[in-house]
Amino acid sequence: MGVQHMPDVLEIERKSFADPWTHTMFLHQLKDPLSINCIAQIHCGNAAIVLGGYVCGIVVHDESMLYRIACRTEYRRRGIATKLLYGFLSEAIRRGSTNCYLEVGALNSAAQQFYQHHGFSVMGRRPRYYPEQNQDALIMMLHLTDAHEHTFFRTARES
Repeated sequence: MGVQHMPDVLEIERKSFADPWTHTMFLHQLKDPLSINCIAQIHCGNAAIVLGGYVCGIVVHDESMLYRIACRTEYRRRGIATKLLYGFLSEAIRRGSTNCYLEVGALNSAAQQFYQHHGFSVMGRRPRYYPEQNQDALIMMLHLTDAHEHTFFRTARES
């Protein structure tokens, strides 16, 4: 992901999150040497390339934190988020991460199911973490040392 992708990333961000990141927040993320930032490009039949989604996170020592993952609305449920997640986790493992953490809205059952399907489990709760929605955040974690055993990694490697 680079600065040239910001218009598309910001459009997806605004449509995906009630509390969207700003352009400045993404620029700080891009400049952080510990960050992992990836995009998914969709090749359309007319040779056009569309930014279909993105993922942002960070690796510090042996822990990684997934900050953002989102897909363009019309490309959801096509495996793009799964491939972005796999790319992020693979890079996190390559950098020495043994655990990956994320926060998800307690009322966001679709996102919770997505992460649970890929091996994450709830390990805590942050009360009123999302004040705009008066919503708690669930803290989820995946042990990356065990991740290679999870169906997610076997399936993603085969695709």
